[in-house]
This record gives sequence, structure tokens and C-alpha cells, in this order.
Amino acid sequence: MMLRVVDKPPTLEALPSRELEGAHWAGKGKTNKPIAAGLKICERTVKAHLTSISQKLAIHHRLQLALIMQQDPDANARPATIANASPTR
Repeated sequence: MMLRVVDKPPTLEALPSRELEGAHWAGKGKTNKPIAAGLKICERTVKAHLTSISQKLAIHHRLQLALIMQQDPDANARPATIANASPTR
């Protein structure tokens, strides 16, 4: 009997807290500039975070990230600093 190994799809738990913060705002449709302003980091760092997120979650588009964020019931509760930042578009 052969068993087939099925990889679990990557989840948001794979993301460090700062990447999760960026994922939260990108998932809400924010662009890099307001994400950077809200998180008090440079746009280049936001881009690096989003690239890392894309690799970890095996996604290629922000829309995919938005869908993942929408499907995770805890996405808006983690991390606590998300509630304190309020970047605007």
C-alpha cells in the first residue's frame, strides 16, 4: 500500500509579526506607501516583507493575499499593533 504525502497549504502562522502586520494592510488593499507610513518603516522594507510573504504562502498576487486574510478568522486580531496603526490609502 502506497501513501501519498499531501503538503498542508501554508498559513499565516508562518509569518513573523511584522510581516503579518504588512499582510493585514496589503490584504485590505493598501499600497506600499501607506503601509510604510502606518508601520513606520520604509517602502523598500514593505516590499521586502511582501516578497517574503509571497514566497512563504506560495502566492503571486496581492489579491491572493487578500483572500487568505479574509479566510483567516484571527487575521484581524493578530498582532496587537495592527489596531494602533491606521495607514490611509
